Amino acid sequence: GLSWLSPGTHWQFGATTTVTAAKSADDIDETAFPRFATPSWWTLDLTAAWRPEEWLELRLGVFN
Repeated sequence: GLSWLSPGTHWQFGATTTVTAAKSADDIDETAFPRFATPSWWTLDLTAAWRPEEWLELRLGVFN
């Protein structure tokens, strides 16, 4: 992930990415029941925070 904190520490922004590779059919054990190989996928999570006062912080996040 990547994050940024403002010099006055009033603002904070972040981004986190998760990436997976496709599953190979050779890696799957089908002895119990048939399964399928999943394709590759990725997610992106975004966060932000605002601290207007020392005792108050508001946070927002969008999670995929």
